[in-house]
Amino acid sequence: MKLPKLLDCTLRDGGYYTNWDFSPALVSLFFNSISKLPIDAVEIGYRSVLLKGYYGKYFYCPQFVLEQAREAFGVKTKIAIMINEKNCNADELKKLILPHAGLIDIVRFAVDPSRIDNMQPMLEVLADNNLESAVNLMYASRYRDDVDSLLTAMESVSAANYLNLVDSYGGLYPHEVTNMVTRIKGESSATLGFHGHNNMELAFANALAAVEAGCEWIDATLTGMGRGAGNLKTELMLTHLASMNLATVDMDVLSALVDSFEDLRQEHQWATSLPYMVSGAASLPQKDVMDWVTKRYYSMNTIVRALSNKKSNLEDNVQLPKFSTAASDAPLLIVGGGPSVTEHALGLRKWIERKGQLTLIHSSAKNARAFDGLQNKQIFCLVGNEGHRMEKVFEGHIDDTSLGLLPPYPRRMGTYIPRIMDGRSFELPEITFTEKYEDSHTALALQAAIDFGRREIWFVGYDGYPASMSLQEHDLYVENEYMFRKVREMGIELKSLTLSSYDSLESHSLYEEL
Repeated sequence: MKLPKLLDCTLRDGGYYTNWDFSPALVSLFFNSISKLPIDAVEIGYRSVLLKGYYGKYFYCPQFVLEQAREAFGVKTKIAIMINEKNCNADELKKLILPHAGLIDIVRFAVDPSRIDNMQPMLEVLADNNLESAVNLMYASRYRDDVDSLLTAMESVSAANYLNLVDSYGGLYPHEVTNMVTRIKGESSATLGFHGHNNMELAFANALAAVEAGCEWIDATLTGMGRGAGNLKTELMLTHLASMNLATVDMDVLSALVDSFEDLRQEHQWATSLPYMVSGAASLPQKDVMDWVTKRYYSMNTIVRALSNKKSNLEDNVQLPKFSTAASDAPLLIVGGGPSVTEHALGLRKWIERKGQLTLIHSSAKNARAFDGLQNKQIFCLVGNEGHRMEKVFEGHIDDTSLGLLPPYPRRMGTYIPRIMDGRSFELPEITFTEKYEDSHTALALQAAIDFGRREIWFVGYDGYPASMSLQEHDLYVENEYMFRKVREMGIELKSLTLSSYDSLESHSLYEEL
């Protein structure tokens, strides 16, 4: 095996889990350690045009970040940055790169081959200013059976110094990598590289196949940190090269560096899983899977069913009766999964009894047993894994007053209705108050309340999260807060019976009336 050059892109690819923010201490250790390891280049992040929303330090890589990297690496290690082609053009590129030209060695472009004709003006800008360029050809598995189309697309980027084959979906097999790299090498004078994702746990095998076929650069990340299922592990490639006597690796330095990323890995849990394997095998985008796995708590069967439907261009094939309501002045209580429900269970039951004809909408079945035996109508939002949770919570029996509520047809995540809800589950006709988060539990609960014609909605179990909330908790907090604001803009009052950290929920005390 020939010795490939290694490019570590941990801070750029790993940023999908951290919003491109990493602690100064971790980055300092990263820079110091990389300079002592046989790594030829580091892609420290994106240089991006301004985008809406929050993106961290290594998404924009301002001047001082580039200076810190240059000071740490000197001339031993090349510094690369990534440009997302779809957000850039030649004029924007000049603003993003030329003022920092002395600090950047390689400008890499993430490019959909179907848009590759847009690249030539940007490549000319870099060539005119003596900067190396790399074109990352994304979605390689789409072209496994049509390499000729990929070769045709490459004619537009003949000026690039590097061409990197990117297995964006983690769906390629080693023999396919060998075939594609061999064909490309025969048609291009550019230096070739490979960037593998690990959906099928083939990133390492594919990297070895790429090197044997003629790739001179291999991308990797520490602990495989990267979007979705993650990437080839830097430490695995270095260990392999050391075992083949192709590189000298200070294992103490490498071990300490890998350990420093363990807390992040424990928090975000990047790694392959059954949904990522299915998405890889079917060459389906990882963005949705990443969201479903980390935030939505969908069951594996639900995710796999949704991916299978998507691959076959099928819509969910179960239509249910439409949920319909009559306007009423009776109170309505939305019950979330927060601990305040069980903490105040007795008080809540007394409050509900005083209200009489009150309807409960459970956005989560987690706390549902606190309301056993009540004669009130109870509605359960059946999204994601909620049907399975109901089966565990109720152990096969549920009050006759209960109904199931599902998102509008077609449901991209498929339909799962627990047996205890057969014959009494309905689907919303539509979500009208928002175009975002339409398959969330809270969206269903709020839409049902709107359909009931309520001008006042009570909440419990929406406690919010502590100041030290995780990134996942933060995302859910932001999502819920956005929906609460949208409903309040309709003139509907939102009141919490217990203390809540949500700004849009007006905190009351359920004991005021008791």
